[in-house]
Amino acid sequence: MKKQTYLCPICGRPLTENYECGSCSRNFSGEIRASSEGTLTEYQTAQQDLIDNACADLIRRFVPAFKHDIEQISVIREALTGLLQKHYGIAEFDLYPWLLEPEGGD
Repeated sequence: MKKQTYLCPICGRPLTENYECGSCSRNFSGEIRASSEGTLTEYQTAQQDLIDNACADLIRRFVPAFKHDIEQISVIREALTGLLQKHYGIAEFDLYPWLLEPEGGD
């Protein structure tokens, strides 16, 4: 059985069979393992929560009666992550990680 190929979520290059990226010098084996189980790592979940909570806090600063609304939070999240990527060179995956899938979605 052929091992599935994954691309680095940072630079897009193929990961080694040990799920390492030679270009970014990062190992994604934990993320691949968690993704295959349909979940994020504990760190990734905490990172998503950090971003979403920062966005909710920003809205609350201007609208104290704000009730948690993920659609509104996602608008701020997209703007914030876009700004951090463009002006500070932070990778989207480091800001708001996602489940990794094998190349071709297999």
